[in-house]
Amino acid sequence: MRRVGWYSRELVLFLMFLAIAGGASVFFFFLSSRDVKSAQSDYVWSLQVNSVLDRVAGELAYAAQVDHPFEGESKECWYRRPAVGGALEPSLNQQGLILGDGMLEYVTRMASGTSKTRAFQGFENPLLRNVKKASFERRSSNLLVVSVTVQPPGTTGEAQIFERRICLRSR
Repeated sequence: MRRVGWYSRELVLFLMFLAIAGGASVFFFFLSSRDVKSAQSDYVWSLQVNSVLDRVAGELAYAAQVDHPFEGESKECWYRRPAVGGALEPSLNQQGLILGDGMLEYVTRMASGTSKTRAFQGFENPLLRNVKKASFERRSSNLLVVSVTVQPPGTTGEAQIFERRICLRSR
């Protein structure tokens, strides 16, 4: 016996596959839209800023000595790492994080003078760009708060505030 025409099951399957294909094309069109790409780039930028601040917080938390700010708020933070060889004494070189010209930079101060270090734990100098405001505030002998206000790149939107509370382990 020969079949002629569509059976209802075949028609339902055809319509279901057509709906899936249409939904997938709308979904992929949405993923390639400008708003989604902008949101993805903002997310990547936010991850980079948070990663830099996490490494700065880890560095300051295990510093042998935080020299500046001793109390109050400052745009600079100077500290000394533990001496080489695992000793508890602070190193002779002073490390610093300085806000200048809208950038947060990592520098080293030695007896011969101050120099910009090329990299800080895998991040190139300047550590952060488009910095509107940064402060290092010593709230107690063992608490340092780092607050940074950064403008997202390529936008005129609102600047975002990132903050880290660091418990100093050397105290």
